[in-house]
Parts: sequence; structure tokens; C-alpha cells
Amino acid sequence: MTDDAVTRVTAGLAEDERIAREAIDPDRPGTHWQWVTDETDTPVKPGDEQEAMEHQRISLRTVEHFPSGHGTELPAFAMFVEEGEPGALRHAAHFDPARILGRYVPAIRRVLEVCDAIDADALDGGWRQGHYGDKADEIREALASIYTDSANGTEEP
Repeated sequence: MTDDAVTRVTAGLAEDERIAREAIDPDRPGTHWQWVTDETDTPVKPGDEQEAMEHQRISLRTVEHFPSGHGTELPAFAMFVEEGEPGALRHAAHFDPARILGRYVPAIRRVLEVCDAIDADALDGGWRQGHYGDKADEIREALASIYTDSANGTEEP
């Protein structure tokens, strides 16, 4: 089952990366979503979104701006609070492509590398034998559980 778990994690991470990369302009790395006041186009300080929503209209916008047909630059995409629940918009901002590509995917890959190192140590008669014998496999299975659901309703990502 461990090979299946690693396959699911690896495929899921590749899909996460693909989706995150499609959401950004590769020439502009970094944060790609920000809360902005609608009246002044002023960015809202991270963590202050709820308070800002109580006093004014704000929207979640991409940081990237592109030329419009009117000689001005506009965000590539904007979501207004009226169009969705504030919680859903906070979720979208929290899982910014920069976070997925810069921290999430590399961290999970590193955990898989550590699991491989634990297995290698066990082959050499190291500490994994005995009480800790299945911990690396348990970690792989736990990571694979992230990818048990998919848009197509199967167990495969």
C-alpha cells in the first residue's frame, strides 16, 4: 500500500503545482491575491479583512494587472464579497499559488524524502527497526489521505 500512497501523493502534488502555475503569471512570482478597498484601491492589511468588510466594500483581486482596451490596467481577476461568501474568498486568498508552490508542495516532498531516509536507515539496521517500524509508512498514508478525493469522484487524483 505504501507504493500506492506515494503514487497518490506524487500525482496529487503534480496536480497542485499545475493548477497553481496556471493561476499565475510566471514572470511575476510572489503573492497573487490581495484584499483591496473598492473605493480607493488600497490594499487591506492581511488579517484585517473582516474589520474592513464591516466598514466598506472590499474585493479579492489578483496582484497582476494587465492592459485593458481603454488604456488602463485592470486586475486579471477580481471577486467581490457580494459574489461569494467572505469565508470562501479568504480560503482562496489563503491558498495563494505562491504559498502552494513556495511552501506546501516543497514541504510535502521533503517529508517524503525523510520517509525514504528512515527506510534506508532501517535497511542498515538503524533505529526504524522495532517500535518505529511502520511510522514512515503511516506518514506516507497520512499524506496520501489528502488526495483520496478528486473532482472526478474517484480515489485517484
